[in-house]
Amino acid sequence: MTYTDGQIEKKIQRLERESRVLRILAGFLLSLTCAILVMGQAPRTPEPESITICDDQGRIRIELALDPGGAPYISLQDENGITRAKLDANISGPGVHFRNADNSLLASLRIFGEDEPFLILCAGDGKVLFRAP
Repeated sequence: MTYTDGQIEKKIQRLERESRVLRILAGFLLSLTCAILVMGQAPRTPEPESITICDDQGRIRIELALDPGGAPYISLQDENGITRAKLDANISGPGVHFRNADNSLLASLRIFGEDEPFLILCAGDGKVLFRAP
């Protein structure tokens, strides 16, 4: 089979066009592969287990964290590190608790289940003054 000069030129142009498309496609696939590899190796930022706010002496004053069971709480601490107020939402239900500087319970309100409130008020020495129910 013999080809004319025009036919040969057309075949060369087609081969060059196909070659150009293949080079572009290969470059794109190589770039995509590199991007995927780099993204897969990027260090991940760990999620904080707690968020704390400290005073100018470096003492924790406010803490937002999860207890060992995974329930969230917010605690407010005095300058001696005693938790004076705490708001939590554990498996029993939400609650708010107040303590004095000696870490004795003064008041606690918890909602058990959906509609079972429990309130306790104590003297500074821990003696129960009022309990409901």
